[in-house]
Amino acid sequence: MSALGPAVARTGRPGLRAYLSCIRYHDVLVLQGSPLLGFAFSSPALSAETALQVLLLGGASFLLVAHVFAFND
Repeated sequence: MSALGPAVARTGRPGLRAYLSCIRYHDVLVLQGSPLLGFAFSSPALSAETALQVLLLGGASFLLVAHVFAFND
């Protein structure tokens, strides 16, 4: 049996659960500070459009850093 579990032993490849277990969520959230601070200092005013941009930036940045941690560990 594989060290990652029975799903890996059956299929020969890890599933979504194995991928998500490799992400260090605390570190990913801490690393979101610099992109959000950069946006805060460059944004002229808070509006519905900038709020949507913040959500998009935060989500994309979170996924990028989580992807790096999952495949680097």
